[in-house]
Amino acid sequence: MKETPLFVAIEGVSSIAQKMLSEELEVYFAAQLGLGVVAVKEPSDGLIGHRIQKIIDGKLPALKTNYEFQRLCVEDRFENIRRVIRPHLQLGNCVLSIGYWLTTLAHGMLDGSLEQYLQLHRDIIGIEMIFPHLSILLDAPANSPLRANYLWLAECGHFGNIHIINSARPEDETLSSAVAAIKPLL
Repeated sequence: MKETPLFVAIEGVSSIAQKMLSEELEVYFAAQLGLGVVAVKEPSDGLIGHRIQKIIDGKLPALKTNYEFQRLCVEDRFENIRRVIRPHLQLGNCVLSIGYWLTTLAHGMLDGSLEQYLQLHRDIIGIEMIFPHLSILLDAPANSPLRANYLWLAECGHFGNIHIINSARPEDETLSSAVAAIKPLL
């Protein structure tokens, strides 16, 4: 087993499925492998993340455009990288993120170009961007433009190591598939 930290992003349309898998993987990393693990989420628990959550919950007015909202999400990601993700990786911990950069790309592509949202990451985060060792894409059978965007990002082969799991499968099968994708990285 490697002694290096591992960064896994759990992406997809269903935040409930993402949270459940993250909790199961936390137990797997800690109990089965004896590794330090920290789970983070987007939006984060930071100031920007709280603002995003209030917008999502309707407690603050929505921003005028999807681009403005995604910009706020990338700013939150940068805060999360500096405040939580990088420090924990430097300590040698495994980091699980519920949602990450594929979320911004997939949502952004609903009304903008992929390049526009890649540039947004370059402009805000730049060289401090940390890319996951593995992104687990929890695919749901519903047909939607958002799902199509996630699948395109996974299948085009330009956005890192992405493992697609059918989230309609039983929880134990989903976890087994995720563990099988993670094991070669340990």
